[in-house]
Amino acid sequence: MTILFDLDGTLVDTAPDFSQAISKVNSTLESSASLPSLDQIRMAISGGIQAIMRTAFSTVSDPIKNQLLTHYEEQLGQYAHLFEGMDQLLKDLDQQRIKWGIVTNKEERFTTPLLKQLNLLKRASCIVSGDTTPYTKPHPQPLLYACAQLQTQPE
Repeated sequence: MTILFDLDGTLVDTAPDFSQAISKVNSTLESSASLPSLDQIRMAISGGIQAIMRTAFSTVSDPIKNQLLTHYEEQLGQYAHLFEGMDQLLKDLDQQRIKWGIVTNKEERFTTPLLKQLNLLKRASCIVSGDTTPYTKPHPQPLLYACAQLQTQPE
């Protein structure tokens, strides 16, 4: 048996990191908008950076996106944490010698430092980031790639 987890919004609550980055970007904008709540950010995270941008700034522009990602990268993992119960679940999987991995659409430049900060980098049997394969989820290739890396059947 092998278990593959999504990262943002499933295994790890990264909304607090994004909230801090959004706040920093918002403070530089001429027309500062009200900041979204952590719950609003959590809801947007599964839609990726585009959804986060629309939630936080009601627009998607490359300069603001680049600024947001820069601030996010600077504080990566400082406020993020495993969702409640996930630490025990991972310990249980480790004790039972059940392989587990992570398949995320987050780029490797963000995935690796975040997992290192959370002490998950060496625990995961496999990590597939959004730029590991030519496709991102929901395309099946990242999951199939993870299964190949773990030498497990995709069933």
